[in-house]
Amino acid sequence: MLPNNGVFMDELIYDEVVIKPVVYFTGKATFDKTRFDGIEVGRVNAVDHYVWGRDIIRTSAVLKKYPDGSFETTNTLYKPLPKDGYDI
Repeated sequence: MLPNNGVFMDELIYDEVVIKPVVYFTGKATFDKTRFDGIEVGRVNAVDHYVWGRDIIRTSAVLKKYPDGSFETTNTLYKPLPKDGYDI
């Protein structure tokens, strides 16, 4: 079963204002600071990216990492897909 009535794409919402789209990913994100002069970017196995769909993607610059494995980039909030309860 997919979250949000069968629609994976979610959004980070603050006071009813959409801030950034949310993209879910499987596995663990990897991070690299060597390719873009010290700017950290991520790589994830996205399941619902709003442009690229289901694919391995490189993210924009990482702004913040969270203890649950999610992280925020310039454009998007990336969240690990829960292992239980979702049938892709």
